[in-house]
Amino acid sequence: MLIAHIFLGLFCAQNLSEYVQVYEGNMPLVLSAPHDGHEKPKSMVDRKEGVKVRDSGVRTIALQLADQIELRCGRRPYVVTTTLHRIKCDMNREIGEAAQGDKDAEAVWQVYHDALAAASEAAQQYGDGQILFLDIHGHGHPNDWIEVGHAAPLDGSEWISGETSVGAYLTAQGFKAVPSPDIPDPGDEKYFNGGYITRHYRSDAVRTIQFELSGPMRKEDKRHDTARRIADALSEFIPTHFVMPKFELEVNEVTKQNEYKSFYKIFNRAVDVFGLTVFADKKATEAKLIHQAWVMYQYLDNDQNGFVD
Repeated sequence: MLIAHIFLGLFCAQNLSEYVQVYEGNMPLVLSAPHDGHEKPKSMVDRKEGVKVRDSGVRTIALQLADQIELRCGRRPYVVTTTLHRIKCDMNREIGEAAQGDKDAEAVWQVYHDALAAASEAAQQYGDGQILFLDIHGHGHPNDWIEVGHAAPLDGSEWISGETSVGAYLTAQGFKAVPSPDIPDPGDEKYFNGGYITRHYRSDAVRTIQFELSGPMRKEDKRHDTARRIADALSEFIPTHFVMPKFELEVNEVTKQNEYKSFYKIFNRAVDVFGLTVFADKKATEAKLIHQAWVMYQYLDNDQNGFVD
């Protein structure tokens, strides 16, 4: 669901906030995709210093990743993206380097980071207050691997490259990932270990990680598969290190106006379980509907970790 700037109460002159898109979530996960914008308004001057190329495909992958995660747990991450090209503003730098003096670019930068801060805070209401924050980018290095940037020394610890590290779960899905148990460090190869966003938003409550995806992973015909496999990896990683909200069973009325309208003439109540819907007609008691929904939930999530088994 696109909630634009209203959800976060973000406003600035000349509708500059329209360059930032915010999608509401309901789980302890935030996704950021700051470098796949395509718009180059003439009212903003081009940046003269720093990297100015676009991470093509990353915004699409981030949005598809959110969809794939919802299929696996019935909940959506918060997502913050921008359509403003990096040549105008680099959201993954401090404001001086990011906007290089252009006031409009500074305003968009502020909107983007206000959105990240608000999304991070909102996500903490789910689970036990600890959240995962993924900042997603694309690298142009020759290695076809995911560079997992922890913004920390690659010390071989469990979180960095152990059997329950995100690199391990990415490897299990067929990716090459660094660091991971298979590739604990990049050696002499080029590697990005996390940028401004990864460092700035880290706290006791927010575990930040930067994903740098290779060019082949971001090709148009590979984006869906990339998002699907990353979602499978996160479906193992998140319940290992974070607490998902407890399943909440809610009986909804089937009406002509809501998402169940196609079934209005047949059913009058519904319960959603991991994106699947259990319907009931007037003859079925609410107790029976609730029982059937719980049976489905326990079947799909036998270990009750918040993700479909």
